[in-house]
Amino acid sequence: MWLVAQGVNAEAEIKAGDPITVTIDDQHQEACSKDMLWLDYKNLIHVIEPGKRILIDDGNLSLIVREKGRCLFASCSGVSR
Repeated sequence: MWLVAQGVNAEAEIKAGDPITVTIDDQHQEACSKDMLWLDYKNLIHVIEPGKRILIDDGNLSLIVREKGRCLFASCSGVSR
């Protein structure tokens, strides 16, 4: 579960090709946006590599990892509704 900075019921529109930073840093837990996504899977940074996909919301959102550092830099590869 992630919260958009504007509140629990706010929505963030993410389109295919949009860049997004994925973080496991708890300071971003309630400050997500279309540019920053917090995930609670602390081991993610150790098990994912550039070129791999992160599937979110049962695969409704698919991200491709572009760069790995303290955060993951990814781009949206698809949104399914």
